[in-house]
Amino acid sequence: MANKDLQEKILELGKSGKLTYDVLNKILPEEYNDPEKMEEIFDLLESYGIELKELDPYEREEYIEKRVQDKMKELSTFVEGELEEETMSEPVSEELLSLYLKEMGKYELLTPEREELYRKAARRVCEIALMKQEEKEKYNIKNILNENAVRNAFAVDMAMGGSSNTVLHMLAIARETKANFNLEDINQISQKVSHIAKISPSLTTIHMQDIDKAGGVNAVMHEMDKRGENGILIDNLTITGETLKKRIEDANIKDYEVIHKLENPYSEVGGLAILYGNLATQGAVIKTAGIIGDREFRGKAVCFDSQDEAIIGITGGKVKAGDVVVIRYEGPKGGPGMQEMLAPTSLIMVMGLGDSVALITD
Repeated sequence: MANKDLQEKILELGKSGKLTYDVLNKILPEEYNDPEKMEEIFDLLESYGIELKELDPYEREEYIEKRVQDKMKELSTFVEGELEEETMSEPVSEELLSLYLKEMGKYELLTPEREELYRKAARRVCEIALMKQEEKEKYNIKNILNENAVRNAFAVDMAMGGSSNTVLHMLAIARETKANFNLEDINQISQKVSHIAKISPSLTTIHMQDIDKAGGVNAVMHEMDKRGENGILIDNLTITGETLKKRIEDANIKDYEVIHKLENPYSEVGGLAILYGNLATQGAVIKTAGIIGDREFRGKAVCFDSQDEAIIGITGGKVKAGDVVVIRYEGPKGGPGMQEMLAPTSLIMVMGLGDSVALITD
């Protein structure tokens, strides 16, 4: 229930006839973006016989929905700004794993197009549920999310610049699917994939919306597949029933400035690589597509024992050009949670040290 001061203010305005939806929207605190909290306010007003006569009951529901959606849009904009490593956003990765409908990854949140795809997805679930057992067995998750799907996801991710987070997530998925896929396989895939699309943060002027307008992820895959037997894309069943290569056969690049042709790649190899050495005997991931300085780096190690400590140190001027920032104890045992290290890397870039500072973390 609303706190006493807020309750008295709302009742006072209501009894005086000055309470409108616009006024209510301005005086309610952020916690009332929750539908249940909003209903509390309306129940309070109704208990005193107060009605907001501007809108009928149906529009009241629309008001609550709009208030919540406005907040969601505000949050999604914030998240996009803070976490702009869009390369392997959830919908795109799921599409590459053949679990989503065609082009599910290309639409922004809270758009009519995305909502319509949700409805189509729900209908597809019902269609499969109503199939005869023999036909339904075809769509067993193990027939779709398999080793082929894992390899395809890695390949397309590398063609689009790669994300170090992909390795973390996809290796976990590979383990769950019992796929014969290891860290060493990533370098092998990289040698067969050309880097043909860049997305923010590697290229700040290009986002997933731009990839969509240029032909979408399917256009990227179609271009990749032109390598034929020398390529890496593997045909595989998708949740909609057709195979992956059937799904992409009509896709074409509409803007060669956004999605490059194989003859004009950013790089002849994929955007990820696995490094081995005395610092990482079992392997370390590097996003080669994101390197803006020299590919060989030597410098003084500046060590921090947590991400928070690193943020304080970087903002406090402890890191200078030529340094190697080492952030320890943030792995699965130390973190916990495997934080993405976006804040330290962003700070290094903002301070103009992106091409003169290296960063290593567990």
